[in-house]
Amino acid sequence: MNKKYKLDYELRDEPRPNGRTRLAAVYTGAHWSYHLEPRQYRALRVLLLGTLCLMSAAYVAMGLLRTGSMGFGGPAAPYVLLPYAALLLPLGMCWGKTLAMPAVQRPLERREYEQGVRGRRGWSTALLVCAAAAFLGGGMYALLHRGTATAAHDLLFLLLTAALGALDWFFIRVQDRYPCTKEEK
Repeated sequence: MNKKYKLDYELRDEPRPNGRTRLAAVYTGAHWSYHLEPRQYRALRVLLLGTLCLMSAAYVAMGLLRTGSMGFGGPAAPYVLLPYAALLLPLGMCWGKTLAMPAVQRPLERREYEQGVRGRRGWSTALLVCAAAAFLGGGMYALLHRGTATAAHDLLFLLLTAALGALDWFFIRVQDRYPCTKEEK
């Protein structure tokens, strides 16, 4: 039990099979729920995971391109390379938070809600910021290096970055469309 969530638990004596009692922490705090039908909840999980798969494919495709901004045919541009590399952390955290969603809908405790639902929203917002930074850096590089051998790859990089940002925007909108709300006691 984390110190932050200490007030959400109560210590109670619970009987054991051997006749003795033991002290156990019982959750007494608020609960959050999606309030969806089981079929809708499964569809939400599939939609979130499918969107993450498409975002991951766009990220990998961006890295496999032989663009000048990534160091092919000259020095790498840090204003493109660093935001691209920074995309990996929020993308990975979105995967982790989405995979941690319970397979079957059930009420969530405060810790699960804050670290899972709100955490996924925060990391997807950070992903959108990194994608915007990579798009701006890639656009600046494409404008400064027009007519080079890798110009077509740089434009494809921009297109994939825009697709990644659009998919992340969709990911955020899906989370807004199906909110997890606090249950009344």
